[in-house]
Amino acid sequence: MQWFALPLLFVSGSLAQLTGWGDCPTVTSMTDFVPASYMGLWYESYRTVAIFEAGAVCVTATYTLNDNGTVTVENSAKSVLLGSSSITGLATIVGDSDNGILSVKFSSLPFVASYQVLDTDYTNWASVFSCTKFGLFNLQFYWVLTRAQSPLTSILDEAFAVYTTNGLKTKYLAQTNQTGC
Repeated sequence: MQWFALPLLFVSGSLAQLTGWGDCPTVTSMTDFVPASYMGLWYESYRTVAIFEAGAVCVTATYTLNDNGTVTVENSAKSVLLGSSSITGLATIVGDSDNGILSVKFSSLPFVASYQVLDTDYTNWASVFSCTKFGLFNLQFYWVLTRAQSPLTSILDEAFAVYTTNGLKTKYLAQTNQTGC
């Protein structure tokens, strides 16, 4: 059994900087999430390291509310390796529509990912968390999204405070290059 766990640990470590043992950390999502207000264009200002975003700059996410209550998600980026690229997925609100918890499925990926809006002011910033448990370990991702491509430090401070309040370490967040987009 140990020979199987070691390769899995290696793979998990290469996919995300934040790999933990056991269950995902308990975090608190919004209790008054308004999906319609969250829609539109967001710039990725900070993120945790993820292989699927390696070398990505000018990263954006555009959310569109569909008539049936689902949300179309289009993530776009530029990279030296791939040039301009995008991926489109479908998000479904989990449970009550005001809890900020969604599940997202991208057609090119074999799994459904969690997407938790920990908090947002809708007009400036959003603090997003995702965690998926794979057997004995979990993979965690954080994203600080902003409406402005170059947000003020005070706006970023508000977003970072949400992670700290949830016991998540902001030292794992790296700034996304949004210059020359």
